[in-house]
Amino acid sequence: MLEASIKARHQISRWISSYSSILQFTELDWTYLQQLASVLQRFYEHTEFVSRSIPQISYTVPIYYDLHDIMNDIANQEGEFKSLGNDIANAVQSSLALYSKYYSFMDGLDLYYIALILNPRYKTKLLEQELDSEATILVIQHIKEVLNTQYPSRQSMDLQPSRPVH
Repeated sequence: MLEASIKARHQISRWISSYSSILQFTELDWTYLQQLASVLQRFYEHTEFVSRSIPQISYTVPIYYDLHDIMNDIANQEGEFKSLGNDIANAVQSSLALYSKYYSFMDGLDLYYIALILNPRYKTKLLEQELDSEATILVIQHIKEVLNTQYPSRQSMDLQPSRPVH
């Protein structure tokens, strides 16, 4: 809706001018709407991706990592969001606490990292890009341990003493 209203800026201005009780949008208002649209566009892209494709759990970690980067860039007015207004940056900054709650939930479940590592598109590449080398090694080691515990190899099962059947 914001993008459509920005495209129809002149028509909206003419319509507002025909009603004396409605204040005309200022240049600052239009700039604010454009900035807001650019911020929301990034979230819309993720929503569209998850909605259009067949959802895969292995995309959870990459999406959370990207959202983290986007939200930090917005809150700190960096990268493509350098010229962003303080109000929008502050609003996103205040939402980072809620994001952290959901990120912590996702981060605490091995399932998401197992799905990520088992996906041939990602394997360990994303972890190596996003985390420092020590953290990457710890995550991969932990996932290997979890998988080896949950799904022991056939050899290790053969080596275990057999239990008498009663």
